[in-house]
Amino acid sequence: MTSDQSNKKIPRITALTNTKIPRSYKIILGIFLITMFGFLVWLMLDVMGELIITMTILPIIGFIFLFGFWGYIIANLASFLVLLVSMYANYGTQIFGMISLTDMIYILVLVIVAALISEQKESIHNLYKQVIRQRSEESRLIDSRDDYRNLVYRIPVGLYRTTPDGKILEASPTLVDMLGFPDFETLSFVNIGRELYVDAEDRDIEKDLLDKDGIVRDYELRLYKRNNDIIWVRDNVRAIKEESGEIICYEGSLEDITERMEMEAAEREQRVLAEALRDTAAALSGTLEFEEVLDRILLNMELVVPHDAANVMLVEKGSARIARSKGYISDWVEEDRQSSRFYIEDIPTLKRMHETGKPLSILDTNESELWVQLPHSDWMHSYAGAPIIVKGKVIGFLNLNSATKGFFTESKAEWLKAFADQAGLAIENARMYGEIHEHARQTALINSITQTTIMAPDIEGMIQTLADRLGELLESDGAYITLWDEKSNQAYPGAAYGPLREKYQKMEVQPDEKSITSLVLSKGKTLILDENEFSNHNLHKKVDDCQSESMLGLPLIADGRKLGAVLISYQEPHQFQVEEISLSEQVARIIALAIYKAKLFDSEKLRTEELARANAVITALGKAATRVEAVKNFDRMVTILGDELAGLGLQSMLLMQDQEGENFKIHHTYPKNNLSSTSELGQLYALDSQISSDDFCYYNEVMHQKRSIYFDNFTDMIGSAFPVLDELGPSENSSEKLPTSENRGFLLPMVPGKNVIGCLFVWGKEIEEIDSPAFSLFASQIAVAFENTRLIERIQKIAITDELTGLYNRRGLFEIGRLEIERTRRYNLPLSAIVMDIDHFKRVNDQYSHAVGDQVLRSFARCLLENTRELDVVGRIGGEEFVLLLPGSDHHSAHKTANRLQDIIADNVTETGFGEIRITVSQGVAQMDSSMQDLNDLVQAADRALYRAKETGRNKVVSSSIVH
Repeated sequence: MTSDQSNKKIPRITALTNTKIPRSYKIILGIFLITMFGFLVWLMLDVMGELIITMTILPIIGFIFLFGFWGYIIANLASFLVLLVSMYANYGTQIFGMISLTDMIYILVLVIVAALISEQKESIHNLYKQVIRQRSEESRLIDSRDDYRNLVYRIPVGLYRTTPDGKILEASPTLVDMLGFPDFETLSFVNIGRELYVDAEDRDIEKDLLDKDGIVRDYELRLYKRNNDIIWVRDNVRAIKEESGEIICYEGSLEDITERMEMEAAEREQRVLAEALRDTAAALSGTLEFEEVLDRILLNMELVVPHDAANVMLVEKGSARIARSKGYISDWVEEDRQSSRFYIEDIPTLKRMHETGKPLSILDTNESELWVQLPHSDWMHSYAGAPIIVKGKVIGFLNLNSATKGFFTESKAEWLKAFADQAGLAIENARMYGEIHEHARQTALINSITQTTIMAPDIEGMIQTLADRLGELLESDGAYITLWDEKSNQAYPGAAYGPLREKYQKMEVQPDEKSITSLVLSKGKTLILDENEFSNHNLHKKVDDCQSESMLGLPLIADGRKLGAVLISYQEPHQFQVEEISLSEQVARIIALAIYKAKLFDSEKLRTEELARANAVITALGKAATRVEAVKNFDRMVTILGDELAGLGLQSMLLMQDQEGENFKIHHTYPKNNLSSTSELGQLYALDSQISSDDFCYYNEVMHQKRSIYFDNFTDMIGSAFPVLDELGPSENSSEKLPTSENRGFLLPMVPGKNVIGCLFVWGKEIEEIDSPAFSLFASQIAVAFENTRLIERIQKIAITDELTGLYNRRGLFEIGRLEIERTRRYNLPLSAIVMDIDHFKRVNDQYSHAVGDQVLRSFARCLLENTRELDVVGRIGGEEFVLLLPGSDHHSAHKTANRLQDIIADNVTETGFGEIRITVSQGVAQMDSSMQDLNDLVQAADRALYRAKETGRNKVVSSSIVH
């Protein structure tokens, strides 16, 4: 029988054993048995004789089993009574003789045995019931254990028990599988505290809670799986302690919540993105100024996608220009960076986004075919970009860079694209606004001239009237209008209403002084100020009797220009109402518009005068520039420049920078005989034609910052520009009046493109500072002409020069050789040629690389130049083949020169990264004779001798006479 079957039968037996007969039934049954027993004894009394005594024991035993001890007493009394009655009825008094002592003892023994049997029966019965009960409890425990085991195996939570130091004692299969282990035995070798916690801080926090409270509920943390993947779990754990309070172990459960955490993280990212896009949309739509929109785009990209560096590119005629940038390395200056242009076709990332209109992300730039390394980009290891599209057309790009590999994912690129769509809308709105604003500005300019003439004769009278009306309208104790000078960053009084009406315009405010006006303009919004605000901002009250406890400050700003402020004051604390503030702002806008129109009229009048003068200056200078551009010879251009400017009553001097940027060549365009030797210009004329950049004190301002510098005393300018003149001593007995202190002038950078090639000094009595744009334009115009002339001369030189060695190339060699042959024949002089070929030069390239081979060729060319005459012509006509033309040298002299060079070249050492390299050459020598028509025949004769030298062992000199 199986344990399950026995467990099923135990309850049945227990039920039968525990069935109890009611006591009333037992009494009835006992009386019935006694009656039947008495009747039986009566019938059998004669037959049984003395055995009747034994028969009396039977009811005693029955009653004992039925009623226990009390049944024994009843049965005993009943049996004796029945016995005595029966015997007395048959024998009368003889019964006392029939019962002997032995019978009495026998009956007593039977009674005692019956009592013991009854007592034992109770014990056995109780023991039996206890066994049945224990079996029932054991069955329930087995069922409970099986149910617990099934629960442990099926529950999706990992159960565990660990020692206080983290060693795993027990773990459910769910936990083993959750942590990625094949079985519990493998997991048991792992210390969960030291090896599986991702953050040690989580372990310490849980331990502190267990030590303090003995339990941790719903603590979320990260654990490592066996393969080092990270999962999120929720931990519930309690400490099991002894009676002494010492912790025996920890019991707990782990629930895998990785999927939930990832969903929450994704939801959080989407929420952050949505909030960021909402905030950036509000920020971008908060202005319609194009430049400010670009600034906000660059600023708000950080809210959408974090990065190390970023830039905004705008597309212009097939190229992308960096309009805004931040975060790039310091050696790439902002001015150069924002002037950088990139052709879209040359940059794969830009080309891909331009063609597809989709964002792009590069996890690792070192492994991407789309990434092109540019200057200053070595640190960039991850990239994300998105096109800015307006009406189906790509108008720009947003580019993000990070120094961390794998930083920009596809999802981040998609976020950037969503931001780029907002940026495109903001840019389009700003551009449209710019067009509308320009039209409105022109219309307002015309209206302002008319309105100012109609409304007030001057600005002072106008603002005084406005101040009075403003104070009366708001019933204030004081109303003040201050004006602002943006150039000096200074406020000055305009008009006042109240106690300071007469004193206000006489107040003086220093430049950059902290004042209420400067505070209001810096904030750009309405401010409510009280006595505490005055103290916090260290604001200065100009007059003691200005008892202001409350003040309202409103900025006067029109068309983005800071014009001043309106100040409303009260001597007692005043609670400004919304209606008061709104009314004040409305009036402030009217005042700002009135001031702006008045200033606009004045500035436009001045501008008209300046434009008329500028047109005249530009026309005159344009004619001079046209004359200079028509000349293609550099020196002639300098002369024409001086003559043309002199015709305009101006004098000039030209400084042109050399290619290395270390020196300037001075070109004097004024006559030397008009200068005394003791004047500054006379001393400068006496100097060498070149001057070091260190001796030109305005080098940085002109050459690097590209600034035009105006001087109202040109004599002082000459001395300050060239400190080297001080070393020549002061001018004595000078009657020089040119230039005099009345002469004013410009120091102008000459910028034909991106770089400055020199500077132009121009001075004269009629020059004004407002002429700076016209003269700057003139300097740039002639700079292009001078640069073109220099480029033509440089190209002509490059055309006959070998780029690697600096020697004449074949074209240059034969052009110079033709002239040498003509001179040789004219004066009947000898002319020889040496053709050289480096021995086994291919081995150098194959063994060390072509870069090292180029280094050897340059060293070889330098050796030739240093060991030949200035009149000798050295050229390179092939890879390792060189030609020397020796004017005035006959065959014998040329052969001697070749032998001398043979030894020098053999001793020449080229230092390379692979060590020292030496070479030898084979040489062929030939002399020009009557049979040769041109240089080509001479070189071919020497080349045949060279061929003979190479055939007979190399590293030798062979003459053409030997070959013939």
